[in-house]
Amino acid sequence: MYVDGKWVDKVLLTEKEKKKRKRESNKKYALKHRDYFRIKAKEAYAKCLKDPDKLKRVRKQRNAWYHRNKVRLKLHRQAIAAVQYAIQKGTLIRPDTCEKCGKTNPEGHHSNGYEKEHWLDVEWLCKDCHGEATRK
Repeated sequence: MYVDGKWVDKVLLTEKEKKKRKRESNKKYALKHRDYFRIKAKEAYAKCLKDPDKLKRVRKQRNAWYHRNKVRLKLHRQAIAAVQYAIQKGTLIRPDTCEKCGKTNPEGHHSNGYEKEHWLDVEWLCKDCHGEATRK
């Protein structure tokens, strides 16, 4: 394996470096296959346009879902913005590790809900622990 232009037999990477490499690999793949993804999206849209009933049904379902969740989504966005602002201001400190397992790069999890009084009540969990906590 080449690392910084040098051949290395075995490389021990940190989680952050692994994520960075994976992200770069995904970007390269997306750029290489960009035309394919565009064509597939256009085909799906054209298929939907051929069947006006399906198009109406999909739009109706999407609208219904949005209106059912409008208030919750607004509170969710506001809670995230409040946490980001508090981190920038320095009133909330983002730790380097997950509170449950100790992995790096934690995300904020609003375990008490998105009401205004709980906006800054955040658990710092890695992606895996956050997914588990959300599914509970």
